[in-house]
Amino acid sequence: MGTKPQDHGKRAGLNRLLLRDIAVIYLLTFLVSVPFYFWKLHSDLTGLGVSALARIDQFVDQTANSLVPLVSQPKTCSPSEVAQLRETVFRSYRVKEIGLIRPKGEVFCTSNLGPTSIQIYAKTLSRWHQAADGRTLALVRAKTGRTHSLFVYLQGPHGMGANALIPPDVLNELVGKGFPFPELPFAVKVAGNALAGVVNAPLEAGEMDPDTLSFHSSQNPVELQFLVTPAFQRAYMLEQCWIPLVLGSLFSAIYAFISRRRVARQSLPATFEWALKNKELEVFFQPIMDTDLGGPLGFELLLRWHHPVHGIISPMIFIPLAEQLGKIGALTDFVIETAIGFIEKNPGLMKSRYLAINVSRQLLLDEHFAERVCRRCGRSQHLIRHLLLEVTEDLAFSDQEMDRAITQLHLLQQHGFRIAVDDFGTGYSGLDLLRRFPFDVVKIDKVFIKELLPEGNAVALLDSMIGLADGLGMVVIAEGVETAQQADSLLQRGVNHHQGFYYAKPMPQSVLLSWLATVGVAKPVVAMAAEA
Repeated sequence: MGTKPQDHGKRAGLNRLLLRDIAVIYLLTFLVSVPFYFWKLHSDLTGLGVSALARIDQFVDQTANSLVPLVSQPKTCSPSEVAQLRETVFRSYRVKEIGLIRPKGEVFCTSNLGPTSIQIYAKTLSRWHQAADGRTLALVRAKTGRTHSLFVYLQGPHGMGANALIPPDVLNELVGKGFPFPELPFAVKVAGNALAGVVNAPLEAGEMDPDTLSFHSSQNPVELQFLVTPAFQRAYMLEQCWIPLVLGSLFSAIYAFISRRRVARQSLPATFEWALKNKELEVFFQPIMDTDLGGPLGFELLLRWHHPVHGIISPMIFIPLAEQLGKIGALTDFVIETAIGFIEKNPGLMKSRYLAINVSRQLLLDEHFAERVCRRCGRSQHLIRHLLLEVTEDLAFSDQEMDRAITQLHLLQQHGFRIAVDDFGTGYSGLDLLRRFPFDVVKIDKVFIKELLPEGNAVALLDSMIGLADGLGMVVIAEGVETAQQADSLLQRGVNHHQGFYYAKPMPQSVLLSWLATVGVAKPVVAMAAEA
């Protein structure tokens, strides 16, 4: 079967809505990710700054520790002591020169010059004397103003001190070790004095002032500044955009799955299986009246389904759907269980009444159907006399299928079930069915009752069907009785078992009990062949 154009249009519309919603999800994910970007940027730079300062502190500690043997005892700058200074320089990492310092702040001996006299700056000396651990750093600008000298100072126990000259770019190297952001400018300051220049893409003229993120060492007078420029922020966000892409894809996949599932559940096949599984279908009762007594002799059980999206679904739609899905057996079992529950809860009401249940063509071809129904009702044998199984006449059976269906009907009848042929007169196999199987009840289809007029062409056919049923000893029930004229005409022909809107529409159990109170519940005489 081809797909209807409106189905294509509906599906295309749903796809457009889904794409729109997914686009919104991606947009919202990116917008929500902006605060996350800044938080992660700050977190990443904080971790980077802390680890860089830790490397600087470790380097300073190692350098200062190499000076400890030089300040443990007083020195005079003898040739052997100068040789010791030179050996320490040789063994130290990146140390260029070492000097010995008198308590008043005079460098009196160096590894390069030997005896000398160089006075330390007063600010450096003051900061050094105030250092709790006797250590400090100093960044000294050369007389030319173009370069800097970095010194590590250590105070000994006897007032003796020492310093180590280190190239300033060592600090930049320690910060840049494993640096993941080559486009992030940074600067290092020692005691408030910055090293020459800014590392990593120095700021150009006209560029916006960057945000500065500073970190201070707790051990040494070292400050590390990250210059967070707009260009770096854009590059960082671009590098991290995989995060919202992954999250957006994940959320979109979940949303698409839920949407598809919701749409699928709203389709008839899916919602039917859901309704059957959760017993959301409802059984209605339509009375079958005995006009001689003015009360019901039985009730036909009819399924009703109120779809949450499509509203009331006709049995002409969902019964074939159940057959197509292979669920007709479960559907019939549901009706049978409902019938058994009603009989057991209302023994007085059902004392001499019956419930009529429709049996599908597919079930009659199931060789285990009769056995399954008999086994279920066999546990409560008294239930069987309250059940009437209706088989529609319009069954397009092959000869082999007809034999299988007749076999199932015989098994049911032998077990005590009464069998009715439903919609008699509308199919092609009616007479053949009556010839091959002794039905207990014949239900004449409503199309003949509707045309029950004096001048109608169906009158002769109706009379012949009534005569045929009477001759075979079958009870006749007229379906679709909607007017008093139809009821009177049937009574004139000896048909007093009627079913139709003239008497009552199908109703749920709660309404049925109230309705029975209005018509009385006197025990009817059920004119059934099995009880005659």
